[in-house]
Amino acid sequence: ALSHGRVDEMLADIEKNQYGELGEAPEVYRFSKDGDLLLMEVAGVADIYDLKYARPFIKAIRKELSSVNDRFPDVKAGLTGFPVIFSDEEEAVMDNFAVVLILSLLGVAMIFILGFGKGGLPSLSMIPLLMGISWTFGVQTLFIGELNMISLMFPVLLAGIGIDFAIHIVSGFAENRSSGLHPEEALERTFDTMGGGILTGALTTAAAFFAMMAADYKGIRSLGFISGIGIINALISMFVVLPVLILWYDRRRSDQSESVPYVEFEILRRIGDFSIRYRYIVFILFLGITILASAGARKIDLDRDALQIGPKDLPVHQLHKKVLDGFGLSTE
Repeated sequence: ALSHGRVDEMLADIEKNQYGELGEAPEVYRFSKDGDLLLMEVAGVADIYDLKYARPFIKAIRKELSSVNDRFPDVKAGLTGFPVIFSDEEEAVMDNFAVVLILSLLGVAMIFILGFGKGGLPSLSMIPLLMGISWTFGVQTLFIGELNMISLMFPVLLAGIGIDFAIHIVSGFAENRSSGLHPEEALERTFDTMGGGILTGALTTAAAFFAMMAADYKGIRSLGFISGIGIINALISMFVVLPVLILWYDRRRSDQSESVPYVEFEILRRIGDFSIRYRYIVFILFLGITILASAGARKIDLDRDALQIGPKDLPVHQLHKKVLDGFGLSTE
């Protein structure tokens, strides 16, 4: 699409240099009603909705557009269309993925550390979490061989869900150690009392994700598979690797009176006491909130525009909107 500038001169240049090998130049060009935009369609010989073919095709067109912009700097030339949108959105997701993953890992680590008041075991708990994520990448490579823009976000989900297993284990161990048990006994007691609950919670969560594999949409199926596998891998790493790290950490601090900090949250105890004392009032209050929230959920609209999901500042989105406004048609 093009805006005001030396359009006639540019078209003459394109006809001279481009159509010589491809055939006759078109007799009529498609301008918008206000004359601000010129639309030119470029078609490929392969399936351009397959990014494997679309990427080199798009790269070649952009190279030509760059040459046009250099020769005619007062004419704004750009490229849009759904294959271009898909390609640019994928690049944007890949660019943001590392930042989002690092922020999620830092976030769960900082909250874990703040909750326990010390950074020793919370920091060590990140090791089996990262191991579980790495194992999941390996499983995905072995059985699927690829990720898509939806399933790529599984490490962020796994960071938030997988760290829960570590929190339960570390909390139980700290409580049992504070009661005077030896490290090995404290770990055994922790797994005896909490292991079944952790296992059940992990399996039910994994089952919920695996249920997504029944969907027709490939992105949802892939996310369900890799997330379910990731939860199981995180559970295994927390059950197998984390106890070794806990014992190692405890023995290194054996010269101190309290090797692992056991933190009591007084405000949570007060909330529990209040809920028990006024249980009927609390139940009726939150039942009313639930009913009101459910009524409000019926008014939520479904945004069916896939372009609204992507980054708002992508030039390809802005140009797509110009085509919709100027010509009243989609670039699909």
